[in-house]
Amino acid sequence: MEPGRELGFDYRLYWGAQPPVRSTVAEVVATRLGVGGMPGQKPATPLRKFVIEFQGGPLEPLSQDAQVQAVVTASRGEVRGVVARPLKESSLWRCHFDLVAGGSQPVDLRCYLRDAYGALSETWLYQWSPPPGTPG
Repeated sequence: MEPGRELGFDYRLYWGAQPPVRSTVAEVVATRLGVGGMPGQKPATPLRKFVIEFQGGPLEPLSQDAQVQAVVTASRGEVRGVVARPLKESSLWRCHFDLVAGGSQPVDLRCYLRDAYGALSETWLYQWSPPPGTPG
């Protein structure tokens, strides 16, 4: 690029419920949030549970015992108890984990599924904001 020179770009935008071209990797089909920790037990520290469901792509032909790993990162705080597993009688794979955030600043989260050969899914991105007044 040179100062004072014009640059031209062409691009196309699509608007609709479904993309015009399907991904070759599994896609995120659901995201759910709730109270973290073990169900029925009050956690010692404030935890937030995240549940993400993936479907399609290379996950479709995998067996129920396939070695699939969820890779989860957070911009701050601590991620605990990461699990990835297939749902019986379904083509969905579910990942769930707990987040200990502490403080009131937003947390940027990322998650994708992989096996020994590489990524199996798109990357889920989520910015979670703790409730106002959350202690640091």
